[in-house]
Amino acid sequence: MFTIMKNLFFLLPLLFLLSCGSADQNSATNTTGTLSTGQQPDLPQMMYLESGKLLAWWTEKDPENGDAVVAMSISEDESKTFSKPVQIPETRGVSAAHGESLPALVQKPDRSLVMVFSSKNEEAEFRFAGSVKYIQSFDGGDSWSKPEIVHVSDTNIENSHSFVAATLLADGEIGTVWLDGRHKLDHSVMYFAKTNGREGFTEDYRIGGPTCQCCKNSMLTDESGTLHITYRGLTDGTRDIMHFKSNDNGQTFTKPVKVSDDGWKIDACPHNGPAMTKAENGDLHFIWYSLAGGEGLFYALSVDNGESFSPRVQISDNPVAKHPHLVVNGDKAVAVWDELKGNGKDARKRAVLSVINEHGLEKTIPLSAENQDGWAPNVMKLQSGELLAMWVESTGRGQRIKYKRIDTRSLEPETLAEILRAE
Repeated sequence: MFTIMKNLFFLLPLLFLLSCGSADQNSATNTTGTLSTGQQPDLPQMMYLESGKLLAWWTEKDPENGDAVVAMSISEDESKTFSKPVQIPETRGVSAAHGESLPALVQKPDRSLVMVFSSKNEEAEFRFAGSVKYIQSFDGGDSWSKPEIVHVSDTNIENSHSFVAATLLADGEIGTVWLDGRHKLDHSVMYFAKTNGREGFTEDYRIGGPTCQCCKNSMLTDESGTLHITYRGLTDGTRDIMHFKSNDNGQTFTKPVKVSDDGWKIDACPHNGPAMTKAENGDLHFIWYSLAGGEGLFYALSVDNGESFSPRVQISDNPVAKHPHLVVNGDKAVAVWDELKGNGKDARKRAVLSVINEHGLEKTIPLSAENQDGWAPNVMKLQSGELLAMWVESTGRGQRIKYKRIDTRSLEPETLAEILRAE
């Protein structure tokens, strides 16, 4: 008996660590797990660090005071297990704005980390007043600098600054954009800033507009060093998706062009911005929401670095599909989003994954459990060649972040369906 108790004594700490980010191995090629069951975890994102470790972060509530904060967890084995989540107090007050202003985290070549996030100005009289802030870590995320304002040219707390995106630039600095309301127009405009070494963001300037007031932006830097930005414009009531780029790390930008001439006019903000990614062959993939000429999500491709775009293809006719994200796998795009399934009391949010080729949709598969609400999915490609999908799922006592590793060596729709549905 003593031997059994002694073994249990040594096993209990190990079992606790594994429970922090546990996974169920369903087959040799498919793993599902739960990353966080904290205080209302939401809006997961993930990235690789220079060390090769996988970092996941999300928003949640501080159990002591209910404030929104960012939490993070690290995996050293390609998402098979995750470390115990740690909250970042310096992000207290982070505002995700309907899931359209996700806190952005980027690592520089020197391995320093920069997080850019939106925060509501609670002391302001204007209900939409907010600031874009940033923090830096020079020790791998163990400690963070105090939050500072990105838009140093406008620190008026009554003005609106929100809906951030950020990416690593070709010169090793970090560029960020946001929607800015300082000019008190009937639309927002887009501002840009980039870091200056460890000094952080020291200058910001207007680069575009008019823009929709509250839809997310997407930005990336491709292998040639070109910076691409896509956003929802707003001209004469039309809220179509726009794209423009910079070949000099954000000093100058091309004239914005429409990804698709939808002509969607609506006297309200849809809170539903575009997603963009680029394949190794240089193709740009776009996905966005529209109610013009059909309702739901649409997809387009550019094979000439954003100079022109293919005719749009509808990939979802769900009128409330939102939160799209994209990744590429070979010559195909893999998209995730959430939508509403069912009617009345039987209606549930569900997170879905779709495979898209040049001709359109191949297959859409649910990620979240059929009897649970699922939303805010995200997806990335692992170094192993698998996909990692994360989403939020409701439980009887709150919500949790779920994840699934998906083997995509075969992207035939029937094979993919088997993989995703395996339990």
